[in-house]
Amino acid sequence: MATQTIDDTSKTAPRATGVGRSLKPLN
Repeated sequence: MATQTIDDTSKTAPRATGVGRSLKPLN
């Protein structure tokens, strides 16, 4: 599940900078 979340974030990173930044350290 964690991998799926990262994958989703990677795709939404350029769209949602807020979410991407929050999950940046997790990546």
